Amino acid sequence: MLERCATCSLPANACLCALVPCVEAATRLVLVINARERRKTSNTGLLAARCLPNSEVHTVGSIEAPVDFARVAPAGALNLVLFPHADAVVLDEGLASAAAGAAGPARLIVPDGDWGQAARIVKKLARGTAHKFVKLPEGPATEYALRRRSRPTPGGLSTIEAVARAMGLLEGAEAGAALMAIFRTFHARTLAVRGISRDV
Repeated sequence: MLERCATCSLPANACLCALVPCVEAATRLVLVINARERRKTSNTGLLAARCLPNSEVHTVGSIEAPVDFARVAPAGALNLVLFPHADAVVLDEGLASAAAGAAGPARLIVPDGDWGQAARIVKKLARGTAHKFVKLPEGPATEYALRRRSRPTPGGLSTIEAVARAMGLLEGAEAGAALMAIFRTFHARTLAVRGISRDV
């Protein structure tokens, strides 16, 4: 059995920790991750959080430390929940300007898990917190191929791809490009470890 890096979960000879960029951003990434998702080596949300030094990670389903959703989306902050809810508005230049002009850092709240887990996180978040649902504009199809889905979600993206596109709109193209670059490295190395050759 291959010895894996405790941080990136890749085998030692494929470790990408030295390549993880530090992406300075005024917008704070707030990742709300399902405990089961957190243990998966194919997870990309935690990689996104590693790239953004002012990010927060909250784990749902942890008995030891239940999530306080009032801390996830505090009153008085501009809380943008990235999820294709029926009430979601498209994340565009207008919202980016509002985020830049907010009194404090805008918070990009991202539920991380499979579709059902993410939807349950959103339901819990919706109870008693002040937030605005946002969704991404239409864009290229996902590059993510680490999991099989019997019913792929139309327009579905891996978490880091979604964060990259959102940060590209909120913080500028350079931030989005840096996140996509490390995603592609992680993706290619993970496929290689699995014995799958694919151009990226």
